Amino acid sequence: MGWTVTSSVSSALPSSLITGTNAVWIYTAVAQHPDEKSNARFNCTGLLNTLVNLRASIYTFSNWIGDQNNTTASFTLPTNCNYLGTALPIRLLGFTAINKNSTVEINWKTDEEINLGHYEVQRSFNGRDFVSIGRINTLNAASGVKNYSFTDANAFTSGVTVIYYRLKSVDLDGSFSFSPVAKVNSTNGKISFGVYPNPAKDFIFINAGEKGIAQITDITGRVLKKLSITTGQNLVDVSGIVPGIYFITVAGKGDVIKWEKQ
Repeated sequence: MGWTVTSSVSSALPSSLITGTNAVWIYTAVAQHPDEKSNARFNCTGLLNTLVNLRASIYTFSNWIGDQNNTTASFTLPTNCNYLGTALPIRLLGFTAINKNSTVEINWKTDEEINLGHYEVQRSFNGRDFVSIGRINTLNAASGVKNYSFTDANAFTSGVTVIYYRLKSVDLDGSFSFSPVAKVNSTNGKISFGVYPNPAKDFIFINAGEKGIAQITDITGRVLKKLSITTGQNLVDVSGIVPGIYFITVAGKGDVIKWEKQ
C-alpha cells in the first residue's frame, strides 16, 4: 500500500485508508488547513473488550495525544490499559489506607462490578514486591456503589516505617487488574494521598488520611488550582484544565503525584 505523493515534501493517506473507519489521521482540524502531528500515542479511552470496540476506539482521533516536538505527553505510556476481554471489571471510585495506632485501615469504593469474583489486598515493604494479605468476596448486587474495608492489624510492629498497599480485582474468569498504590507512613494518621483516576478527563478524587490544602501545578510550578480537602475522598472538578502533565501535592504530606489530564 503506497502513500499518495502530493509534493516533494508531503504525502496523503492512501485511498484505501479512511480516517475513523480503518485508520486514524493524527491532526487538529483547523478550517481547511489541518495541523498534522508528528508524534502521538493512544490514551486507552473507550471500550476495549471486543475487536469491534477496540478498533472503534483506536480509530477515534480524540483518543490520541499528539504533538510536534517529542514531548512527555505523547511518549508517556498510559497505565491500566487492558484489551479484548480483560478490561477492568469494576469502576474504582476510591482506594485509601490510613494508619491508626499501628493498625492500617484500608477502604475502597466501587461501582459497576461486572463478572467480578473477589478482591485481594496486597502489601509491600519496598513498593515493588507485593504479597496478598487478605481476600474479600464481592457483594451480591452487580450495580450500585459499594463500600469495602480491610484491616491490617499491627502492621508497623515489625519496625518498618513505610508500607505500600494495592488492590487486586479478580474477575470470574481469572483475569485481574491492580489499583493505584497507597503508601502509608508509620506516623499515626499520616498517609500519602491518592489521586484517581489517573489519567482523567473531567474530575478526579483526592483521597487523604487527614484534611489539608491540595494544589495542582504545571511543569513550570505555576499553581492552577488550590483547594481545601477533608479526610477521605474529595471530588475535584478538573474540566477547566487543558490536557497535559501536572503535579498534585498536599501540604504537609511531602509527596508529589504526577497526574495526566486528558
